[in-house]
Amino acid sequence: MSLARSTWFRCTASCAALLAVLVAAAWTAGVAAPPAAPPVHAVPWVAAAPFAHPGGMYTQAQIDYVVRQVHSGQQPWAAADAQLMASANRLRSWQPHTIAMYVTPGFYKGAAAFFAATNGITHDADAAYVNAVAYRLTNDPSYADCTARILRAWAHDNTGVATTDDSQLSMSELGTGFIESAELLTGYSGWTDADRSSFRNWIRNVYLKQVVDPIKDRTNNWGEWGTYGAVTADYYLDDAAGVANETARLQKHIDEAISADGHMPDEIARGEASLWYTYYALAPMTAAARVIKTAGGPDLYQWSSPSGKRIKLALDVLLAGVQNPAQWTSKVTARPSDPTKDWWPYDLFEAMSDEYGDKQFEAYAAQRRPIMNTGHHHAWTLPTLLKTPPNIT
Repeated sequence: MSLARSTWFRCTASCAALLAVLVAAAWTAGVAAPPAAPPVHAVPWVAAAPFAHPGGMYTQAQIDYVVRQVHSGQQPWAAADAQLMASANRLRSWQPHTIAMYVTPGFYKGAAAFFAATNGITHDADAAYVNAVAYRLTNDPSYADCTARILRAWAHDNTGVATTDDSQLSMSELGTGFIESAELLTGYSGWTDADRSSFRNWIRNVYLKQVVDPIKDRTNNWGEWGTYGAVTADYYLDDAAGVANETARLQKHIDEAISADGHMPDEIARGEASLWYTYYALAPMTAAARVIKTAGGPDLYQWSSPSGKRIKLALDVLLAGVQNPAQWTSKVTARPSDPTKDWWPYDLFEAMSDEYGDKQFEAYAAQRRPIMNTGHHHAWTLPTLLKTPPNIT
């Protein structure tokens, strides 16, 4: 069993949610509540909507660059394109497996029940996303039809997500795949105004309200997935204030989740699973930074918090750990599991190699190219195929 399939945990409720309740109560009582103070790490930035679509994780300029590389037979894009198209062709006739009330039991309460609850939506999100990318690269509407069919069904059928066990975390990471897929359907005639309206309502009423907003202030990987999900949704909805708020929230996460030496204490606490959990927190953190950068916000890949915390420092520490687990054990109580037989964290370092121009990231990722990481979450799903220089935005 993949370690990526077997690691989940919960943390305490959000202080921000409690504050919102108290503020709302003050207004209800007719008391003029003071305006909420901005997060202490906020950058003075105001997002400008509407944003460019497709966008979020990948812009049209980046997609056009990839198409040119594929058509000219450049590597590693050509091999990655063949990998994608094989998957999209297998899944082009995929039928969705929707659930009205999405409930995911905790993995440690029973693996069989956990997978029974998550396999349907996991495959739906994968099918929607790989077909959406295939459509964008080929302009073949049959791929877009598959994506639209899946998104249309989930928007219509899914009305609730449980707050118990791993339900919100699971939907947060897979829901980003749905939203990224919808971005890639921009301009497709088969994705109608009615479809878009229904999907936006699902984002507002289910994904934001029931899934990511309640978890995005948590201090561990749940908070990273909540923040990534929220900023992806806000970008799609052209919610400028939402994107600006998530920018400040991500800065706070960077400052608080990463220690001075680059480790992530909440993830280190997972002992032998700490390498995986560190990756699992950094994947959405870096993906959220990409969405913010696309929106015209500050470049949080290069940003340093007031206390000197940086994403790059945590990435360097993770790379050292996966290359030398014996070194990592100085921070944990048990030897970490070996990631070399899985796709993580190669996908993360493939995406970050161009962003930072880091030759060590590049050499590490090159061992596993072409990299396509489906079957669990949607942060860096197709990092080899969608590689672009950082100056193409």
